[in-house]
Amino acid sequence: WVPLYRAVQRIAFKLRAPQRLMLCLKLYSSVAMVSKEMAKMATESLLAHIGHPIPKIRQVAADHLYTLLCINGFLEVDDEDSMAEIDLLLTETEWMREDAGVKEARGKLTDLVKRILSQSV
Repeated sequence: WVPLYRAVQRIAFKLRAPQRLMLCLKLYSSVAMVSKEMAKMATESLLAHIGHPIPKIRQVAADHLYTLLCINGFLEVDDEDSMAEIDLLLTETEWMREDAGVKEARGKLTDLVKRILSQSV
């Protein structure tokens, strides 16, 4: 599964068509169901796309990240407060906007998710 993931990742970084990039984001979240290792890799890739310059890509990445982190529940950590804050950031941030609030939310989200990922090793 890792070679498939790497191939999708290489393609995603070269794509300029938003619809194709959104398909890559969907593939990340689908491949994440295979194992915890793949889920962590997909989480990092989706998190990187939260900072994409195209607002629709940010929104789709946030939606897939929410699904991966909350619904699939692959992260089993004791830090309920951080998980609640991640949930709030993903669902309440208007990812389609281009303002300082989105940049601030992206920074907080990145820090929280990376901390959670490091705890779940």
